[in-house]
Amino acid sequence: MKAELTVSRWDLFTIFNSIYRNKIKQVKILVPYLKYPLFEIAVQQNRAQIKLNYKQHEYNKEIEQYRFLRAFQEIPDFSSVKEVIIQSGILEYSNLTELLAELHRACQWDYIKGERPVYMALDTNLMRDRFYSTQHAWLETLPQNKTGFSISPYIKGELDFTRCKYKQGYLSQLKKACVHPVFHNYYTKFFNQNCLNERKRRLGYLEFEKVHRLQWVIMLPTLDEDELQENGDQNIILNYQKAAEDRNLNVFLLSRDSDFIARAEGIVGIHPFLLETPALPDSPLLTKDWYQLSQFFYCMAVHFGMIRVETQLSKMILLGIWSGKKPGDWKKENLILHFDTTQTVAEKLFIQLVKLRELKWEYE
Repeated sequence: MKAELTVSRWDLFTIFNSIYRNKIKQVKILVPYLKYPLFEIAVQQNRAQIKLNYKQHEYNKEIEQYRFLRAFQEIPDFSSVKEVIIQSGILEYSNLTELLAELHRACQWDYIKGERPVYMALDTNLMRDRFYSTQHAWLETLPQNKTGFSISPYIKGELDFTRCKYKQGYLSQLKKACVHPVFHNYYTKFFNQNCLNERKRRLGYLEFEKVHRLQWVIMLPTLDEDELQENGDQNIILNYQKAAEDRNLNVFLLSRDSDFIARAEGIVGIHPFLLETPALPDSPLLTKDWYQLSQFFYCMAVHFGMIRVETQLSKMILLGIWSGKKPGDWKKENLILHFDTTQTVAEKLFIQLVKLRELKWEYE
């Protein structure tokens, strides 16, 4: 019997627990466009070891054969693989400790003596990196009455995700590029859903909403028409410059884009900080906890549209997009789960858990 469930990212902990309790040594992650598993995972007690099976040149060589397809740009390239690992918080920015030290020093400034309050500002790339979701643990160690976030409206504009949705022609081409027949039946579920770049921007937009909802935030106004610049980055920086001047703020402007940071150098009230993008190590990656592992599964499913999770006991498909996916599904970080084989006892228990949870919500 096959089962389909809508599950939240947090429900994946039940799967991790089942894998760990059943002493399953290896979990394989397959994606539609690569012949061999992209990742192999060893789930350990409250953490995991993740091995990337493809080098960059091997990955690029395998997907290059589909370049003739009009839908080629919908096949995630190797940069997407690295992006997923960063979005999961597994791969840290190299100089994050230095940033944290600077912020803690800034929080010692005495506002009674006229020193400016500290506000962090994230650029578009860090929103797409899901910076708040991955870094919230140390952000919560900063004094809440001495720091907050300021957000430019032009960041939100760059995270627009409404430009491109899948039509049948693109889906037919993607299906041709899919090397695993087990994925074929699921392409029809992608119809009218966000294309790859829109999905990436949507993850950033959700991060924007999360910061706005959970943190002490100053939403900056738009610039006057005669102040607008030709370059989007210049509008964002000018927005923060005016906030520093008009509101007497110290803006810690964070980015991993060196050109963006260079534009902000020397502006009074803005403290630009370049976060260093880490290189992928040759050794397997270690997650700090299952929270990071759940982020990894979720981001993989969103980037690739769907992934297949295989163990010696079970096989399942996780869909990151599907027909009828609603804004609430994005906000709750929901996935569609298909068990692809005969259900084990653990899978049946998992299904019952989800059904009981839904019943509880219905009558609360």
